[in-house]
Amino acid sequence: MWVSMKEMSGLVKPGRFALGAFHAANLEQAQGILEAAVEHRSPVIIALSEPAAIYAGIGAFLALAQELSREVPAPVSLLLDHVHDPDLISQALGLGVPGLVVEFTEPGDRRIELFSEVRAQCQAHGAFFEAVIRCSGGGGEEALDLAGRLMGEAAPDSICLSLARDGGLSSAEGEEAREEAVKLIEQMKRFTEIPMSLAGAGFWPEDAVKQAIGLGVWKLSVGTRLNVAFTEGLKSALSAHPGRVHPRSYLAEARESLGREVKECIRVFGSWEEAPRS
Repeated sequence: MWVSMKEMSGLVKPGRFALGAFHAANLEQAQGILEAAVEHRSPVIIALSEPAAIYAGIGAFLALAQELSREVPAPVSLLLDHVHDPDLISQALGLGVPGLVVEFTEPGDRRIELFSEVRAQCQAHGAFFEAVIRCSGGGGEEALDLAGRLMGEAAPDSICLSLARDGGLSSAEGEEAREEAVKLIEQMKRFTEIPMSLAGAGFWPEDAVKQAIGLGVWKLSVGTRLNVAFTEGLKSALSAHPGRVHPRSYLAEARESLGREVKECIRVFGSWEEAPRS
């Protein structure tokens, strides 16, 4: 069933479990995500990145997600993720996209002004607004300062802590990124009650994910991990059956490969049917 992102965010009990924002750019990827949601009776968020939105078309993809969600017994919503183009933001809100994860990199006061402008637009459309803060690369103090200003001047519904590098592909760099992210979450919890989400942790080990959830992270964005699974499934199908010419045959295997990763994420995030909600 289709719900707003404001409704979706209200389902979570911080510290108990987290929701997945699973990236998709086409029909098969969206189907794989929702099939996992049906199997585990888990709420899911479909995330559409800025490049994917340009590729698929915001209006068409939004309609696709809404139509597919009719057959899903669990809550489904959609986020336009890591968007920074003001024209795309306005277009998405005008079309009824229920939530935005917005990232600006302009220096100083201009960045806060841009976030505040988007906040006003989201309020006018009843949309969920999440602001991105980069938390890797030794910029902890800068991130904390930005978080403080965001709370006071832009008042987002959530803050997305985004790792500049994935936290699981390289053991040394991955461990450093995880420690930095956890430290920043702990510091931010001391002075804000704004919900925090995490992007760039798709390959984190299970214990690290559960540590972040225990600290109150309410949403984890998963993109690269799903793209890898989808591509591997597609390559495997074409390699095993090089004579196939019907896209539905090999795309189905790619969809199943992606779905397995979504189901594993749902298990680790704790958002399946038995997740405690009271």
